[in-house]
Amino acid sequence: MFNKIANIGILKDNSSGHQQEYSAAEKAAIRKVKRKKVNKDSIVFSPAALFLTEVKWGLSGVDYSSESQIKFDFNIEELNFKLTVDFNEFYKTSHQVVWVSKDIFRKEARKRHSLKILVRKPSIRLFEKFPPFPVPGITSVFRRIEKMNIKSEFYKYESLALHSLLDGLEYEIYEDFKKIFFVIYSFIDKLDKYDLNHMYVFPYNNMDNILIEKVLVKDEH
Repeated sequence: MFNKIANIGILKDNSSGHQQEYSAAEKAAIRKVKRKKVNKDSIVFSPAALFLTEVKWGLSGVDYSSESQIKFDFNIEELNFKLTVDFNEFYKTSHQVVWVSKDIFRKEARKRHSLKILVRKPSIRLFEKFPPFPVPGITSVFRRIEKMNIKSEFYKYESLALHSLLDGLEYEIYEDFKKIFFVIYSFIDKLDKYDLNHMYVFPYNNMDNILIEKVLVKDEH
């Protein structure tokens, strides 16, 4: 279940202090505005929001106030995912940047382990419903990070240790991300704001399906 949804649904206050829906004409006019303010603490049960509740993501926020970008911030199990879908480049690029993080608690200390990952975008498939799913491959990567006892950060060009994080897990990790992307595609489609080309196949290149760009470990207070 989710606690907050940012910019899902369109509501306004009437003179009595209660919320009511805009008319269809008002919604169409508002969609033309590049920036709009929405109460981020309100929960609006739009079709897109309900779709995500069925997947059981812990949704921190979805910001689609821009005409060309959607920013996602959500949790699956103990992992936090952040990514920005930029429609200026969406159909032109093969990979998507995703930040994944996990908080580790040891005694009274808390560390945040974060990964910057390039993920090959699977072809666009749209689903009316999608069952909840675990992400065992991505979870296994974070177990390996804990065992490595990284003190600060590694970049892809600085350490061979990054390659060992994916050893034997590439297929499972990519299967996790394919499901995540199918949910994101379906959610975007249900917003009824951005046109998606169903079954579109993204440009191919020789890059791996999964590339770790950076590993970051920070103390959290």
